[in-house]
Amino acid sequence: MKVPTNIFGNVLLIFLFVAFCFGCGIAPELQGTWVGHAVGEPQVSWTLTIAQDEFQMTSEDPAKCLTGRLVLNSNCTLKKIDLEYCDQPFSAVHKRISYGIYKIEDDTLTLVAGHPGQPIRPHSFEDPDDAVMFIFEKIKDVF
Repeated sequence: MKVPTNIFGNVLLIFLFVAFCFGCGIAPELQGTWVGHAVGEPQVSWTLTIAQDEFQMTSEDPAKCLTGRLVLNSNCTLKKIDLEYCDQPFSAVHKRISYGIYKIEDDTLTLVAGHPGQPIRPHSFEDPDDAVMFIFEKIKDVF
């Protein structure tokens, strides 16, 4: 592939790179470690770590550890997130995916996701239907 040398070509390459990284790829504001709980279960603490397009969610219960890949689309009114679990005992591929929405306000991440295998994405944060809502606070770097 020939690399464009004109201004239009350079602008197009920059636009495509930005669209990939921020539209449906890596979201810098999500990267890092978050601590929180599921709404309705404040006694159980969860830690969510996101690095590139991979995530790990662990709770105080060692049996509850979720890892996988995520796909984002932040170019929507409700930012979309798809969580594909890599190490869960779900028998079919479609049962390994949770469709969700998320928002970040200051250092608070609100994530609402359906149960694995549910083909429907939640439609709001106020009425999450048959989904789980998590509230996380970002852990600041100490450096």
